[in-house]
Amino acid sequence: MYALKRINQAQIQALAGFRNALRRFLAFSEEVTKEAGLTAQQYHALLSIKAHSNGAIAVGELASELLIGPSGAVQLIDRLSAMGLVERRPGSNRRSIMVGLTADGDTLFMRLASLHLEQLNKRKKQIADIVRQVKHMPPS
Repeated sequence: MYALKRINQAQIQALAGFRNALRRFLAFSEEVTKEAGLTAQQYHALLSIKAHSNGAIAVGELASELLIGPSGAVQLIDRLSAMGLVERRPGSNRRSIMVGLTADGDTLFMRLASLHLEQLNKRKKQIADIVRQVKHMPPS
């Protein structure tokens, strides 16, 4: 159980602003990924794969990043593979499997990432204002 702490109106307003900005960004993300034929979770998978240092990620790591179980990650990879967006690659040992983007997956990802970055750029003042509010709050 979390301990109850006293919070003031400025903290409540900062939380509300953050939640609003986050929800609007996620709604945008859901819309553009749906238009591209992906779910938000599928885009998140492509983002996690592309963000990994060598452009490939182990199935277990992907599951952890997406907050899903390993079997859910395998099903997600199967769907993305059937769409031609990811491919399985051998890992460092015979038992590990890595997942990387295909050329088509990379092209789609880069298009969607550009749209997401553009949206973040449009909201950077709002986000910066929220961060500034939180930064100047006394510790709880």
